[in-house]
Amino acid sequence: MKRIRIIIGIGVFVLFLSSFLIQTTPKAPMNARMIVDHTYGVYISPPCFNDAEVTNYLEETTLGRAIETGYEPESICTENSLTAENQPWIYNVFELIGFIQGKWDRDGEWK
Repeated sequence: MKRIRIIIGIGVFVLFLSSFLIQTTPKAPMNARMIVDHTYGVYISPPCFNDAEVTNYLEETTLGRAIETGYEPESICTENSLTAENQPWIYNVFELIGFIQGKWDRDGEWK
């Protein structure tokens, strides 16, 4: 019985340690809000909109639809905004539970 407790304890410790050592790169969900410029065939993330060179033929959509239509990111700013910095995978679990806030909420809204 004591041996099983030791094995379980070691397993929990290894899992805990690995949860901080294994890094992941969070990506924007497909339902993340985007702005598309139909004239240029590009999409812009909301944080990059003020610096973007766009026309008046704009529409709000999701990342999934923008990619589906074959549109490209408007700038490197948009490309970079669609990923977050590397973080331990346990942070992804904390975001799902609601302990910490990520770059996007569950509805794809930017924070």
